[in-house]
Amino acid sequence: MKRLKLSFILCSGLLISSQGFADAGIANDINVSHSGASEQGFYIGATLGSANYDVMDESDIGFDLFAGFNFNEVLSAELGWVSFGEVENSGITAEASAFHLAVLGNVSLQNDLSFYGKLGMTSWDVDFKSNVGSGSDSGADVFFGLGMDYQIGARSSVRFGADWYSLDVEDIALYSIGIKQTF
Repeated sequence: MKRLKLSFILCSGLLISSQGFADAGIANDINVSHSGASEQGFYIGATLGSANYDVMDESDIGFDLFAGFNFNEVLSAELGWVSFGEVENSGITAEASAFHLAVLGNVSLQNDLSFYGKLGMTSWDVDFKSNVGSGSDSGADVFFGLGMDYQIGARSSVRFGADWYSLDVEDIALYSIGIKQTF
C-alpha cells in the first residue's frame, strides 16, 4: 500500500510539474518546425502486442490503452493502463497489469515519421496461482520505452513501440503496434 501511495504522489508531482513547465513557457520554448509534426493537443490510443515475461520465460498477448497531451513537437505526457496477459510455467500461472504515467521526448525525422523515448512511473499488480494456493503482489517502479509514430492521416498515426517494465522479481517487455488519434 505504501508503494501505491508513493507512486501516486510521484506521478501526480510529475504531471503537475509538467503542467507547471508548460504554464511557465518552459516547454513551449522548445520549438521545432515540421509541416507534419504533432501540434499541441490531446491524444488517445491503443496498442496490441507480445508481452514477454523474463523469469517465467513465457509470453502472451498484451495491450496498452493510453491518453496524452502534446505540449509541443518535442515534449508530451502520457497516462495509460497496460495488461500483460496471463502466462503459465511449471504449474504457476501469473497475470499482470499496470497503470503508468510517463514523459515522452519526440524527434521528427520526416514530415510523417517521428521517434520517441519515454520514461515514467508504473503502479503494477500481479495475481498468481499454483497447486499450493494463490496470491497477489503489487508495487511501483520506473519503466521506459522506445518507439515510433508513423502519420497516416491528418490526425492519425500508427504507433510501433517497445516498453520495459520491472515488476519486483519479474521483468516484462511489451512489443506492440497500435493507433494514436490526436484531437
